[in-house]
Amino acid sequence: MKRFAAVAGIAAPFDQVTTAPGFAEVIRHGAFARTIRERGDRVKFLALHDGEALPLGRATALREDQTGLYAEFRVSK
Repeated sequence: MKRFAAVAGIAAPFDQVTTAPGFAEVIRHGAFARTIRERGDRVKFLALHDGEALPLGRATALREDQTGLYAEFRVSK
């Protein structure tokens, strides 16, 4: 059996204010539905959000539940 590193959990909680320098946001249920439906099998796992994003792997499972966006990612070598 092949083994690989994985990361799993709530990637984006719903209905909570998230702040960073210069902005605040609230993510609502349904925000990820289109992406999951149209390209959920091609979502990358990145270390950063800017143009210098460092790829770590890819999503193996994505779904919205009552808590938020649940994600499982496989970490590449």
